[in-house]
Amino acid sequence: MVIKYAKRFGKPYLSVHKLRHSFATDYYLRNDIYKTQEQLGHASPETTQIYAHLTDRTMAEAIDRVRDA
Repeated sequence: MVIKYAKRFGKPYLSVHKLRHSFATDYYLRNDIYKTQEQLGHASPETTQIYAHLTDRTMAEAIDRVRDA
């Protein structure tokens, strides 16, 4: 169903996994790692930290781009 509607909206690359990942990243930015872990149903905070590391890297890259501009 997600793929069907993603294609209709011109986003054929969208998937359930990508939606979950986007939700997790956004949720992590607004909450702590443990609330995010609970929301995602992860047994281990190490699994949830994948999102934290990606977010931290993204933030660092954004800061670097601003500094270089």
